[in-house]
Amino acid sequence: LSEMDNADRKLFVRFAWGQDRLPRDDESFRKNRVRMLVRLSAAPTEQADQMLPRADTCFFNVELPRYSSGRVALERLRVAVHQDVGLDGDEVSLFN
Repeated sequence: LSEMDNADRKLFVRFAWGQDRLPRDDESFRKNRVRMLVRLSAAPTEQADQMLPRADTCFFNVELPRYSSGRVALERLRVAVHQDVGLDGDEVSLFN
């Protein structure tokens, strides 16, 4: 995330949590019991570089395939956050 600009970071929050912004401070995180979990996928790694990250927006969890490099991970994450997919996924518009 440190290599993303603020616009992409905002898209990441929406992708991962379904919200447009984070709680304003640490106290708000604690009060609302918000926490983010990023974990590596247990899926086989042969095709990981072609897979996109997966998010559970209800729980603010992100699952990343075991990419071959940080460059690939950033590229695939950018693709994922720029997809305009509603929470129900019924209307998908790739690459706005």
